[in-house]
Amino acid sequence: MFSPFQVEIKPSVISRGVFLLLTVLSLVSIWLSGLSVTLQVVLSLLCGCYVFYGWPRFISLTHHRCITGLRWLADKNVLAVCLVGEGWVEVEAVQQRLSFPLLLGLSVKLRGARRTVAVVIWPDSVSADQFRKLRVLLRFAPPPLNASHN
Repeated sequence: MFSPFQVEIKPSVISRGVFLLLTVLSLVSIWLSGLSVTLQVVLSLLCGCYVFYGWPRFISLTHHRCITGLRWLADKNVLAVCLVGEGWVEVEAVQQRLSFPLLLGLSVKLRGARRTVAVVIWPDSVSADQFRKLRVLLRFAPPPLNASHN
């Protein structure tokens, strides 16, 4: 098929815009609600804290657990991801969560890890050809031998 297939995932302008738009809308809804001023301030601070928490994890991809690359060797049935702080790590389980024309979502369980890592791939995070190939691989390729494809 497309083996070997390697994708470098870059920060997305679309995700940055969506994240900021949703943050602004949440702040506007807090301040237009009939809540007390004290509660509005507390909720606004929580919203601001979430921006500082989420920006390196979801937008700039600088957090040490962010996935910035994907390597799929379909002929050997091996899938590996590149983490910012650890390099290439093999995947134990992969599950496709979303498959829209403008968005791909994966849930990846790394070898030796207890929790899964979510990967959201926007079309401007990779080239158009790589995005198309990745959608085809996720839909039709057999899952890696060491991964369960639910």
